[in-house]
Amino acid sequence: MTAFRSLNTVQLGQSERVIKNESVGDYTLESSAKAVITDFKVKRPAMLERDLSVDEALMVMRKSHVRSVIVIDKAEHFLGLLTLADLESRKVLATAESMGVKRAELVVNDLMTSKSKLYGMDYQEVTDSRIGDVLKTLQNLGKPHILLTDSD
Repeated sequence: MTAFRSLNTVQLGQSERVIKNESVGDYTLESSAKAVITDFKVKRPAMLERDLSVDEALMVMRKSHVRSVIVIDKAEHFLGLLTLADLESRKVLATAESMGVKRAELVVNDLMTSKSKLYGMDYQEVTDSRIGDVLKTLQNLGKPHILLTDSD
């Protein structure tokens, strides 16, 4: 049987800041794209169900500090993508007006980008690429996000 040891601790009374993942590391356009992707094999993606109200979705995303979520149905089938920008833009009121409903009646499904309108890139190709390559691809698509696919 292995004997474990007690690790050193420090008092946190003078601590003022919390490091955020995006503030760690110095990256350039030449850096490996693998350094900046969120690998769903390692970290479960943020997901919201399609029938959640837009106000609830906005609150959850802000509290969770996420800028995009995968939209799913009750069986967790992938339906699309919703961004914080979608929820904070004029798109919300424009959608409510075009549907003839009040803003409070909108749900995630009304504002998400359906998977049929999304693009993906092969995981292996991205991990073998540079950040600049991915940014150029996103620029060409006119998209701020892209999901990775894995044939395995």
